[in-house]
Amino acid sequence: MLSQERVNQQIAELRKRCDAPKAKDEVSHRFEKIRRYLHGEAPNAIGAGQAFDAVSQALRFDLALAATDLSLTIAYIDTLALMISDLVIKKRGGALKIGNNYGMSRVLGMSVPSWQAAGWEDMARRFAFDIWTGYRAENTEQATVLFGSPDRTSWVNDHDNPYLVQKAAWFTTMTTVDPEIWRHYGYDPDADSLGPYWMLAQVWDDPEPAKVRNALQAVRDMNLGTTFIKDNPEGQRVYLVDEFLLLDDYDIRSVNMRRIAKGLAPVEVESYLSDPLPNAVLPFTRDDIFWPAYLKMCDELAAAPIRPDSTVEVRLDPETLRVERV
Repeated sequence: MLSQERVNQQIAELRKRCDAPKAKDEVSHRFEKIRRYLHGEAPNAIGAGQAFDAVSQALRFDLALAATDLSLTIAYIDTLALMISDLVIKKRGGALKIGNNYGMSRVLGMSVPSWQAAGWEDMARRFAFDIWTGYRAENTEQATVLFGSPDRTSWVNDHDNPYLVQKAAWFTTMTTVDPEIWRHYGYDPDADSLGPYWMLAQVWDDPEPAKVRNALQAVRDMNLGTTFIKDNPEGQRVYLVDEFLLLDDYDIRSVNMRRIAKGLAPVEVESYLSDPLPNAVLPFTRDDIFWPAYLKMCDELAAAPIRPDSTVEVRLDPETLRVERV
């Protein structure tokens, strides 16, 4: 178990690093990029696509810290990430240019677990599958760079070990993607590299919560503990971990929401957060900025947009950084 005081200290340090005035300016700047695209004043959709990425990635910390309704804010962040990822797949092979950071680390390590935590299991599986099929096929020549080499003899140091570096992405792969797909390329993740994630991959869907608890707690402790340790003087961690886990325990909820979907009881572990989100399905959000841009891009691609069953109308206030229901 981690020290609650140490976790609180790290959260406080994260809060200090966030610059609300700068974030407000950045949101306004990104909104303007979207408006220019919607009004036909932009040469392409690159700036608009980058706006989706900026708000759903870099600015998510500021939005979460400013939130009065964290569940709604997380739903908004997850929706933006889902829309831009959907557009990446829809545009594949086409002429429309969309700025984005779609890739293994982002999608399998952060986005898919976040969508699973939101209860969007079908969508999560779709994108996890795409990373190992459509995305990999599109980037065949760079596969060993983007996915890491499965040839252990080529590893010079720990940073070359894809399982050690991308623990979360490999847990997602092992528990979400058909093993025949990724083992076909020679990958063989091991317990020494994945640590607690390996244990969790073996038991996460066991009917008995007690058999899962230790592994899930160990993963949570490893993830948060890694946010406040460095593995070399340059401050570059071997294991890539999402510091957003200090604000949203989606590593825990991604497992519990999938268990609930299977009719299994959730597993209670210590999240170290003062007010963690409940195990509940989050709604898909639609706003007056990104949703119209998404629809326009779908129209340009002659593709049908996502039509979720549960949606709520919201707006992001650039002055307060709060996501509010309309």
